[in-house]
Amino acid sequence: MSESPISAAELRRIQEKLNYSNSDMGELLGISSKTWSNKISPSGAKTGAGKIQKLEYEFLLLLIGEHPKFKLIK
Repeated sequence: MSESPISAAELRRIQEKLNYSNSDMGELLGISSKTWSNKISPSGAKTGAGKIQKLEYEFLLLLIGEHPKFKLIK
């Protein structure tokens, strides 16, 4: 599965909606907080900004209740 170019701003928006720190986001996705910081960095492709797996993105959309097809039910 290839990585999808989701904007760094979109990833920051999701993070803010979840009210998670960089460390929380890293733990949630199984990556380091530094790697997450690079993904939300506005500095561009050199740091991997916006590069996230499609499945990871869909998971985050589920968590914030914005997935186009599915929703989480407690």
